[in-house]
Amino acid sequence: MNKILILTDHLGYTFTSLKNDVNRSINTTRLKNYLEKSGYDVRIESLHSIPDNCKEKGTFVFYPSSEVNGLFYKEYIEDVLLDLQNRGLILLPGFELFRAHHNKVFMEMIRDSLKDKSLKTIKSYSFYGLNDLKKAISVVEHDLGYPMVIKMSSGSGARGVSLAHNCSELRKKVRKMTAVVYHNYSMPWYSMAALSKLKQKLYRIRGKKYETLTYPQEKIVIQNYISNLSYDYKVLVFGTKYYVLKRMTRENDFRASGSGKFMFPDSLTPELKMVLETAKKLYSQINTPMLSADIAYDGRLCHVIEFQCVSFGPYTLQFSSMYFEQNGHGEWTGIIAKSVLEKEIGKSLNRYITNRINKT
Repeated sequence: MNKILILTDHLGYTFTSLKNDVNRSINTTRLKNYLEKSGYDVRIESLHSIPDNCKEKGTFVFYPSSEVNGLFYKEYIEDVLLDLQNRGLILLPGFELFRAHHNKVFMEMIRDSLKDKSLKTIKSYSFYGLNDLKKAISVVEHDLGYPMVIKMSSGSGARGVSLAHNCSELRKKVRKMTAVVYHNYSMPWYSMAALSKLKQKLYRIRGKKYETLTYPQEKIVIQNYISNLSYDYKVLVFGTKYYVLKRMTRENDFRASGSGKFMFPDSLTPELKMVLETAKKLYSQINTPMLSADIAYDGRLCHVIEFQCVSFGPYTLQFSSMYFEQNGHGEWTGIIAKSVLEKEIGKSLNRYITNRINKT
């Protein structure tokens, strides 16, 4: 019998649920029941105190992530997951996809590794602060042109996303976005603020200038801008089921994420079919049980803006009255039905594990 270990964090959180007001987490007991009905031996444990008898090689692990400021708690979870992986346990999804959660730099590296060029219409450059960008700014300007999109590596709901229309604006915004306060909460606030204002030091060695960074900086992603978009699509993939939310951009803004202006598509238009096909391509190339993708359509092509595979928002599933599936003939159909998040997670995990076992 295959074993599954469901991990919770210090607040009992595993995967976001918008229908649980206690800790915004799914009901892990309900998920456990669904998985046990599929024939698994399931344990629920805190990631802070995992019993040794739950660390058996070959055990599958479903785990949480964290968005807490500074991502320090996420780093702690990372330590735990790497230890379990080194012991031979199997992470669901793999560690690289956990690494990509709230890490747009690594997410773009994963995108670059994909084989399908149609999923790489967004071209990205990654940098550590303004000084790193300065060394390649002419290449970036030549390849991307203006305007260009600037993104902080972490963040959600379009926070930390901006548009630069010229070189001066690019430098100014990158300088502001990458200068951070040093996160040491044992220090008084005035010392923390002072650290964020430290300047670069120049020193000389044998008559040559060397530049040293004396303060921490954020990493950023710079991308080409897709013009004339008034909306995009949030697509959640759970196994064979696709849930779709159409999101309008903010007023006088290019960003749709976090706008609060959205609707659920109720019919299969040619455009929606293209979006679903793009989501399917992405899902088939990323080794994950579940997927969240932001996809935009410019009137000709679909563009994958971002994707996540860990602890993503479930609104599109939990509040939709339908989902889309593709039949054996490749035809998309809309099915009117309410879905239960824990059940769909359980089915997706079971499907993923079964496919993995059948391939070995």
